[in-house]
Amino acid sequence: MILKTGLLLIFVIVISCNFSQILNAQDYNVGPSDVLEFIFWQRPDLNSRVTVDQNGAVILPIIGTIQVTNYTPKQIEELVLSQIRFYDSQITNITVNVVEYNNQSIFITGYIRNPGKYGFVSIPSLWDVIATAGGPNPDADLRNISIVRKLTTPTPKDSIIWIDFMEAMGKNELDNLPQLKPGDTIFIQGRSRNPNEYSLLNAFGDSFNSFSGLNSNRNMIRVMGEVSRQGIIPYTVNMNLMEAIIASGGPTRYAKLDKIKIIHDHQGKLTIEEVNLENIFKKGNLNHYYLEKGDTIYIPYKRPFRESFGFELIRAILFGAITTFIYLYFRDNL
Repeated sequence: MILKTGLLLIFVIVISCNFSQILNAQDYNVGPSDVLEFIFWQRPDLNSRVTVDQNGAVILPIIGTIQVTNYTPKQIEELVLSQIRFYDSQITNITVNVVEYNNQSIFITGYIRNPGKYGFVSIPSLWDVIATAGGPNPDADLRNISIVRKLTTPTPKDSIIWIDFMEAMGKNELDNLPQLKPGDTIFIQGRSRNPNEYSLLNAFGDSFNSFSGLNSNRNMIRVMGEVSRQGIIPYTVNMNLMEAIIASGGPTRYAKLDKIKIIHDHQGKLTIEEVNLENIFKKGNLNHYYLEKGDTIYIPYKRPFRESFGFELIRAILFGAITTFIYLYFRDNL
């Protein structure tokens, strides 16, 4: 259950995707395998979509081969425009878009919702990649994530980096996780799972996509976990924690109110704060904790005694005692 709770917290954390990628698209340096779209506004018949070859070149109508490696889309526009004017002076406006960022790709596989190859304007964090791939599935073992990295010096070989995200989260060291590099392969291990174990990831299902990625809305609060209606609620000025929980239908009977997690996203930097709502109740000050725009509230699951280790231990002891009594009884009376 500890791993399951951690997995759900990770699920919340992955909502913070790297929004700056859209803004930095025009600063991206094109490389081999990238797919470019060329739009000639005065000559739509010349519009084309081409892949940069391993020599860093593309072949365009009229002007032929042109080197584009290490140029930004804006620089490529100027370069193509300067050459094509010699052949057609009517062309005065060209737009170059990077359709696929294959030169900066990360592969992700294993216990992830949408495994595959993903390209990025700039290489993001590990959890941005996981968010892009749809998030971990319920059987993911987030204590066992491996990054396979190809090394070219001194001899070609693969290097494996092992990551225990649960430990990094517990120590508040998310910023110290290894930085990804183009060509890395992320493998998320799986683990055995008790089918009777409570799973909020199953409860969310496909709605995960509405909580993550570039479509995230900053003027809102996300409430997840042990509330009657998990989801997104509008943020209002001076909204406090209790108001957000009530707006989500209130806590369930299994809500662990003394271990509520608040995830803050300050310009891409995540911080996790733990709030003891039971203490707030006792003090009678329900306005004690105010929320910020974009906060995520996660209320963990409080395991009932019948699911606890203590209950299993007592049951095992009683079973052993009864079995021993029956054995001794029949041994002495038969």
